[in-house]
Amino acid sequence: MTHPYPAMLPAPQHPKTPRALIITLIVIGSLAVASVLGAFIFFGIQSSAAAAHEAQASSAASSRAAASQSAAAEAANKARAQREAAASLAKAEAERAKADRIAMEKQGWTYVSDYLYFATPEEDYLCPSTRYGCTYMVVTNNKAGGCPRGIGVRASFISASGVSVYNGARTTGALAAGEQAQLDFTDLSGQGASFRVDSMSCY
Repeated sequence: MTHPYPAMLPAPQHPKTPRALIITLIVIGSLAVASVLGAFIFFGIQSSAAAAHEAQASSAASSRAAASQSAAAEAANKARAQREAAASLAKAEAERAKADRIAMEKQGWTYVSDYLYFATPEEDYLCPSTRYGCTYMVVTNNKAGGCPRGIGVRASFISASGVSVYNGARTTGALAAGEQAQLDFTDLSGQGASFRVDSMSCY
């Protein structure tokens, strides 16, 4: 039966959502959003840190490689300079030895051999020199008429205090033309100063 006064009926009532439930849902949603954002931020930081570390490692490797190449180049340059210096010194020694041998022959002596330090006659015939030293040297007398009493030498001693000159006999007794003689320098070698024989002569 229709109510005679429908307008007098109360309006229908809808069930209300509890306020606590709404707050809980908001909080849960906020936490979820924050978690997602946090994850993105975390992985972004990790990725940036990894990239920075990789770049740093690559830079360090490049620096080490450059330093290694520089050291190798420096060592090569040093070795080349040493070889060039040694070659220059050897050339100068060879030229001086050649000049000395010519001068010796003009004085009437032919170098035969020496002992102790020299490997070849070309190194130096005026034994000992300011760079080398020896104990004995064998020469041939080419002077006409030979040496009536023996061979004398003039030697220069080089030391920290300066240069001194020695004149004295190296052999005694007559030496015929073309005869070989062994000159003994052991007493001069033991005096502790570098020296070279400047000239030899008969006496």
